[in-house]
Amino acid sequence: MPTEFENLNEESFKDEAGNLKSHEKQSAETESYLRDQERIQKRRDTVHKVFICSIWTIWWTAFFLLLVRVWHLVDGFGWYVWLGEDKLDDIDKILIALVSGGIVARYVQKHIT
Repeated sequence: MPTEFENLNEESFKDEAGNLKSHEKQSAETESYLRDQERIQKRRDTVHKVFICSIWTIWWTAFFLLLVRVWHLVDGFGWYVWLGEDKLDDIDKILIALVSGGIVARYVQKHIT
């Protein structure tokens, strides 16, 4: 007794026009898959660009804060009216947080990924 796979021949995969049905279906599925992959890749690229821009913004902000802090230490009391002790403490806290975040990010990059 032949199984259903043994009964299949090349003609069973063709439609009335003689074209292969599976090829058309496969082509449509492939196009759909490629569109989905392109959409996913565009989303990944956008997220990557946003992340890189935010990293650069944080870097430049930290650089500016460090520059202001060093200038204040070098200039002494010339900027005292603009930067009081509470503002300097805030700048120090931000710089310490940025350095700590950088250390954690480096650890994650080396040991987790």
